[in-house]
Amino acid sequence: MLTFQQSSRLAAGLTPTLLALCLLTSCQEPAEPDRSPARSTTEETAVSGKIERRVASAVVIDGDTIELPGGERVRYLGVDTPEEGAPFHAEAARRNAELVAAGDLLLVREHSDTDRYSRLLRHVWIKAADGERVLVGEALVREGLAKATPYPPDIGLASRLRLAETEAQIDRRGLWAGLELEAYYLGSSDKFHRPDCASARSIRRATRFDTRQAATESGRRPARCCNP
Repeated sequence: MLTFQQSSRLAAGLTPTLLALCLLTSCQEPAEPDRSPARSTTEETAVSGKIERRVASAVVIDGDTIELPGGERVRYLGVDTPEEGAPFHAEAARRNAELVAAGDLLLVREHSDTDRYSRLLRHVWIKAADGERVLVGEALVREGLAKATPYPPDIGLASRLRLAETEAQIDRRGLWAGLELEAYYLGSSDKFHRPDCASARSIRRATRFDTRQAATESGRRPARCCNP
């Protein structure tokens, strides 16, 4: 330990700046341990949500539904593919099967658990050949094989899905190949229609939307009778 005289001589030999730095360092309290919450894993960041479950494989039911090994069915959140008998139904189911065949599926839940048919409502991510995670629903929408149909409260990826749909519309892919976009659309409480749709004429106090995007952003889904 230095004596008082030794300390005084040492301090006298220091420049004012170094002396201040030494005093500041000696007065600092020990750093507090880092108590911040654990960060999400790289994989959770890649899939935009909390991973609920990982499954090795699944069986495709149609374009937007799969069945897990235990028998549970999963309906993709935020997208809608053509029903059986409608154009591009088979193409959507086939493409869904190609995507799901990659295996190592990650299921991500938002708010809702199941629909009225007891199907799990989830986003499903696969691992592509390059190792990147791919949202199956988004891939189907971007290829024009599904429509972006976000239903509140599960709208966490709505903007992402609408952007994919806009790309498909601009390039006239799949469902949008021969589509004539309307000048406006008419909405009921939960659906929206083409303006010349017979069902639309019976709507009391219909809500008018200038674009299809505005109609979907309101939370309404496309009416099956006119497929807007």
